[in-house]
Amino acid sequence: MKKKLPVLVTSLALSVFLLNSCVDNSYDLNNDISMDMNLGGDSVSIPVGNTDTIRLSDFIDPSGLLVVDESGLYSIMKSDEIDPVEVNIDPVTIQVEDIDFEPFNVDFKYINSIVGTSFSVKSAVTIRPLYASIDRSSSFEVKEEVPKEISSIKTVSFKEGTSPKLTLILKFKGVPSSLNEITFDQLKLTLPSFLVFADEDDEDFIDGVLTIKNSTFDPDNGFTRILTLKGFDFSEMNQGEGLMMNKVDDKNMMIIDSDNEISLKGLIKIEEFTVDIDELQNITITPIITVDDLQIAGVTGKADPEIETIRQSIAVDLGSDVDFLKDSAYLDLNNPLIYLTIGNTTGIPVDLSVDMYAKNKNEVISGSQIDNINLKVNGADVDGEKTNTKFLISKLGKEDDRHKKDEEYETVKTEDLSNLLNVIPDSIIMAMNAKADQEETHHFDLTKTMEITGDYQVLVPLRFDSININYKETIDSLKDDLSDFSDNVKNLGINLVMTVENSIPLELTLIVKPLSSTGATINGIKTTVSGIIPAGADTGTASEKLIVYITDEDNELEDLDALELNIKATSSGKIKEGIELKANQFVRLTNISLQINGGIDVDLNY
Repeated sequence: MKKKLPVLVTSLALSVFLLNSCVDNSYDLNNDISMDMNLGGDSVSIPVGNTDTIRLSDFIDPSGLLVVDESGLYSIMKSDEIDPVEVNIDPVTIQVEDIDFEPFNVDFKYINSIVGTSFSVKSAVTIRPLYASIDRSSSFEVKEEVPKEISSIKTVSFKEGTSPKLTLILKFKGVPSSLNEITFDQLKLTLPSFLVFADEDDEDFIDGVLTIKNSTFDPDNGFTRILTLKGFDFSEMNQGEGLMMNKVDDKNMMIIDSDNEISLKGLIKIEEFTVDIDELQNITITPIITVDDLQIAGVTGKADPEIETIRQSIAVDLGSDVDFLKDSAYLDLNNPLIYLTIGNTTGIPVDLSVDMYAKNKNEVISGSQIDNINLKVNGADVDGEKTNTKFLISKLGKEDDRHKKDEEYETVKTEDLSNLLNVIPDSIIMAMNAKADQEETHHFDLTKTMEITGDYQVLVPLRFDSININYKETIDSLKDDLSDFSDNVKNLGINLVMTVENSIPLELTLIVKPLSSTGATINGIKTTVSGIIPAGADTGTASEKLIVYITDEDNELEDLDALELNIKATSSGKIKEGIELKANQFVRLTNISLQINGGIDVDLNY
């Protein structure tokens, strides 16, 4: 910051009294009297002025990213949402080929209800009843390509609203025209245990076994029984790992093999009727099971989807008011914080590896890199609905006492977090590499939006373990005022004297640079400062008188037009940790004066 302090020069006048007495006109003042004289004795002090009380609040305006709390503590705060990243697993539809049984001839027998024996019917006769047994089996087989991201399946549910059907059909051929009723008596259809049905509340359907009791039908129309499928359950397979996918010709295949038997066992009954025995010899039954296309929705198991790197650029635009921070060589922040919320709409927990670095003018700031902050993001409680996992990444592994959150955050201690802001950057880049956690069972719904979302808040209380900052004042317009002396005085030596008051809890070092009217440094004029300014205390103000010794080594004093006062603040490891910058802290320069050393030797011949 540049502030002009006009020099107030008190003009020196030498009064020559003309006495009304006799004057010796022959007395030559030029030859007989020395025209040199000294004014001021040891020194002459010329007041320059004071600066205003320069509070941090005067040149740090809390706006944009810079905020100030009730205690006056400044903080950098930036909040924003993270662009969502989709988790892609393609939809799956399973097509099951019809499950055919070998056609078979039925062998009807007469059951003697009295003696419990049976014998073959040998002639046309009126009988009651006739029975034939059924004992056939087939297998439920599936070979379907599924997305490469799926590695195992424990359970499957089907798309809502589809209600796929498994249909048992028995077709009859060679039935006598006079036979129009057949009854199933305790016919049992046993289905693979991994099939899950919506009919499980049916008393005739227990543990995957459908019992058809005393069901009478017309054989010309055949027999049909429909069950509604709800899903698959492979959770008992492979020691609880479920059905594993197989790689076949670079394809990821879901294979349900022939070990999954379907059986059909029981009796067919014909009630009393007259029949020609020969007409019963050609009755053939063909069982068929059909399955609708199965559109998979919900899946539990394991998946390893590719998740695009989540990359967020956080602009750090603090404005010109805090250029003194950007110009600083080094900041060691006490406890910067990043509140990170990651939302997950899939039941796939995610291992997140976070890398961060800072950039200035599109170049990475050396030493700012922080790698491999490892976070575990929870899967969604309900597929398609966002579940948030909240993290607090901080240097000290805890919140700042003055910025506590009502919500609970998982604390992640990252001791080198302040490396991001050792130099105030233009931007901070946060790259989050996500990978599905393979240690837990996943659940996801292929029909719903699957994405990783989030938001963040970067909170940096301007509380430092060490810091270097600069503050500048300029005393200008000296050339015209000094020329009044330099043209008429000899042996001109100048000091700049001031009292510096400081409540900032940092030692202040004053560096003075002589400048010409063009702003160039005058190398022939050297300046030396008598000491340093002590740090202000928490409850008080330090005051120090300083003398700036100005030495004109190359007779360039006539070119001096300004003195740039550069006040550098540094903790230098001498101040306690947790230095705070507050709005009411200040530095003030008072009783500034130019001191002419040894008084002024005036040559009245000029």
